[in-house]
Amino acid sequence: MSNKLYRILNEEESYDILYTSYINQSARKNKILEFYEQIEKVCKLSQECNIKIASALRIATQYGWVIEDVQRMVRKGATEIPLDLFLVCDEQKEHISMQPLVDFIVEYNTYYQETGVFLDDEKGHGQYFWEAIWDIVRRDEFPGTNSRLDSCFAFTSRADTVQFSKEFRVSERKVAEVVIEDADINIYDMQWITTVPVDSTMNEAVEYARNYWKGLKTENPIMEALIFGEYTFKEDNND
Repeated sequence: MSNKLYRILNEEESYDILYTSYINQSARKNKILEFYEQIEKVCKLSQECNIKIASALRIATQYGWVIEDVQRMVRKGATEIPLDLFLVCDEQKEHISMQPLVDFIVEYNTYYQETGVFLDDEKGHGQYFWEAIWDIVRRDEFPGTNSRLDSCFAFTSRADTVQFSKEFRVSERKVAEVVIEDADINIYDMQWITTVPVDSTMNEAVEYARNYWKGLKTENPIMEALIFGEYTFKEDNND
């Protein structure tokens, strides 16, 4: 088996330049870091109310429009609130408990007022959740591992690299061979991330993330290497 590692270069990356994974962040990773604390609050709401992550994000997007309705229900002593108030209509339950919602709105809105950071499902911000969730689980349950957000990821197979590019890149990108200069490398099955159902609750997503960080394999694993440290890229001779 080859010990080579391969990567699809993003728009910011080039050959023969020394990179440090936790310094040279992509635009996407910077967005995840920007939204991280708000994503964590949304995921907590999903977990406490046992609703889909997408539903919790919808609440985060919509609460400002119905805040007076929420306040009026609180004053009347309501212990539950209908999900359709937030235009959530694809849940098995019709109501959620009022207290977790109120706690969420206070914490989420306070952070928004302080930072201006606001998630919007209609702007596609849901795409940043999975990486943040993987890091939340790593931070809380696997603190000795390197964060994906501080790592460069590559593949152990060139074929997997090319397939990833076809499935997840909008335009064709260059395949590069990764040259490790001074870095830690850990191997995980990427399929735990790519196969997590988009309509998962936080509790369901956490199980996928745990399996990933435990190093377990799916039935059809695609092995990725997390590179934490220094590396360069060189041109792939197979191109």
